[in-house]
Amino acid sequence: MCGIVAYTGYRPALPILLSGLKRLEYRGYDSAGIAVSSPDGISISKAKGKVSELVNFIGEASPLENSTTGIAHTRWATHGPPTPENAHPHAGGGNRIALVHNGIIENHRALREKLTTAGYTFLSETDTEVLAHLVDSLYQGDLTQAVTVALKEVEGTFGISAMAHEEPSRLVVARRGSPIVLGLGEKETIVASDASAIIAHTRQAIYLDDNDIATIKGSDLDQSSAFFIGRGYLYPVALEGALKLKEVSYIHAEGYHAAELKHGPIALLEKSVSVIALCNEGPGKDKTLGNIAECQARNSRVLGIVTEGDHEAIATVDDHIAVPQCPLHTAVIPSTVALQLLSYHIARLKGCAIDQPRNLAKSVTV
Repeated sequence: MCGIVAYTGYRPALPILLSGLKRLEYRGYDSAGIAVSSPDGISISKAKGKVSELVNFIGEASPLENSTTGIAHTRWATHGPPTPENAHPHAGGGNRIALVHNGIIENHRALREKLTTAGYTFLSETDTEVLAHLVDSLYQGDLTQAVTVALKEVEGTFGISAMAHEEPSRLVVARRGSPIVLGLGEKETIVASDASAIIAHTRQAIYLDDNDIATIKGSDLDQSSAFFIGRGYLYPVALEGALKLKEVSYIHAEGYHAAELKHGPIALLEKSVSVIALCNEGPGKDKTLGNIAECQARNSRVLGIVTEGDHEAIATVDDHIAVPQCPLHTAVIPSTVALQLLSYHIARLKGCAIDQPRNLAKSVTV
């Protein structure tokens, strides 16, 4: 059966990916492939047969040996015979996107017809290439957003890992009905469809639930503290977000009124300090976007809570969580839920006891 391995971090990806594929050989397969980021784009190598055939095809003196992000796959043929053309990874948009996939896209024929009409050319018979082109058709510089929207059009099952040339150290993974596990290391993450591919590198594993989508970036793994900023109705939401993050993940976090950022807190901003900015549509948004630029100028990455469809805010922040369009005085509700879920997932990735945070009492009796 098909197998997925992906890696992003500080070490060369190629040997880790090939080692992971070899650990998945017991599942049975008929072809294998690998894609890694490079200065000139995404480089894809595929071969029919065993992983050893792929290793021979790549060669010992591969120019890809220093790349630190990549995806790999062993395929058991479903749509189309076992050929290099049908092997994964598949490219979308002339190698702008690369993607590996387990599962079956049930509406691939309808999607293929739609994409062909839009000008896409298909090189394989697979449903996976359809998904790669679909993601590319929606890509506007944010791979997470493109994958999220694309999967809303998909009927069927999937476990995927995707990468984009314009975001060379980022992976986006998702699952529905097909397992995906994240192996967490020190400033590195290994993704696989089976834990056997990651146990040589880490024993800290998180299994995605159905309909989960995760964004992984190796350089984001050194976070030491976080600032939450908001204005008006959204200032209390920033305080709640900071409180929940420190309670369940044990990461130092503070909430500030965005207008007060310059009066002290800005002195602490650096690469290891993340900023979560509530920049929902409404009065004060433009000023908050200005605060975001000040944070980015001091090398802090900014995660924005934005209103769905607000392209200006999405283009300003480094990453975003979109909440539904609604009046600002009611936007506090979905924004609070979004930050609580963010805290939950960070704590889950760290392996924290979410339901029983250390040193906290659920009731006070004395």
